[in-house]
Amino acid sequence: GKLQCPPVAIFVVETSPYAICSGFATSALQAIEKLLEVEDDPEEEHSGFERRVALVTFSSAVHFFTRGRSGRFHLVAMHDVEEPYVPICPQSMLTDMRDDSQLDHFRNLLRRLQQDLAEQAHVAAAETAQAGCGVAGGAALR
Repeated sequence: GKLQCPPVAIFVVETSPYAICSGFATSALQAIEKLLEVEDDPEEEHSGFERRVALVTFSSAVHFFTRGRSGRFHLVAMHDVEEPYVPICPQSMLTDMRDDSQLDHFRNLLRRLQQDLAEQAHVAAAETAQAGCGVAGGAALR
């Protein structure tokens, strides 16, 4: 018979400074985006788009993304990493892959996060270059 409740996939992505600068976080988000493009397999009873997905990121805090009434996602941070908990209703995190509107909002969330990470990586690289300039003889050029 058909499953009463479709499976859930929660993607958890590290967004520490190292994960951002190394490109790991962006690569993980791009991989998730590619997974969303997988077509249904008619041979398989429960394939690609019959599941719900959610995204969680973590660095010094755990970040949950919850859907508002408009369908857009909002960040909710949980800073108590010693005793973690989910500070929101778990259902509000889930995107139904069969709902085009929800899926579009989830894709937009992934793209927005990739842009944010690219900006953070650029700032970190500039700060590293500036700090290195003073140490590596750049001060003599002033």
